[in-house]
Amino acid sequence: MNLLKYIKCDVDNVKLSLCEKYLYMKPLTILFRLKLEQCVEYIYFDLYQYTNIISDKLKYFVTHLRQNCINNKSDAVNTLRRIYDKNSYIECEFIIYTVDDIVYNALHEKLNV
Repeated sequence: MNLLKYIKCDVDNVKLSLCEKYLYMKPLTILFRLKLEQCVEYIYFDLYQYTNIISDKLKYFVTHLRQNCINNKSDAVNTLRRIYDKNSYIECEFIIYTVDDIVYNALHEKLNV
């Protein structure tokens, strides 16, 4: 059985781990989720799925930037703004906090995530 593990919390982020993948969220986002949801299992299931979704989204964003020959941060940010799911606050936060990593991976790294 895979367990969602609480790794650390500071003023800015809560770090969670599942299956050697990490999810960073604002403490207020987690508190908001806990207040909205009536069942801890449902939240757990959501967070479990988000860790996999985030990994897939990273691959998608990096691949999209590479395929469209985006080679600077400004163009990358504008492209990411166009293609991300505006109804997903997780995806929005992911882009905001990892745009530098997404751009770096698109320009310099092999996609091994």
